[in-house]
Amino acid sequence: MANEEKDQLLHYDPYDAKRRYANGRRAALQAMDALMSEPGNLQKLYDAAQKEFDDNPVKFFQEVIVPITPRELQLEDDGDNSPQAKAAQAREAIGEADALMGIPSEESE
Repeated sequence: MANEEKDQLLHYDPYDAKRRYANGRRAALQAMDALMSEPGNLQKLYDAAQKEFDDNPVKFFQEVIVPITPRELQLEDDGDNSPQAKAAQAREAIGEADALMGIPSEESE
């Protein structure tokens, strides 16, 4: 990415008349997208994530995977915390998410 493009991307003025960005969050996401598109950065992220996962898989799951899981796939607490109930709830949520995306269910195949 050219320096001029980086300067433009990193410049955020909420009072800018051109309103290139709706808000600071969008500008931050665009900056992160640009960062991840730089050669080698995705591999660096992967390697760092693998190290974190290897160090503590449960912590990685709780702090990384759960926050980025779409709400449609997150389980609701209905009072029944048995593994069987949670598995059934997960299957139902996945089926609903698949239906939203137009993926046929296993029963319909």
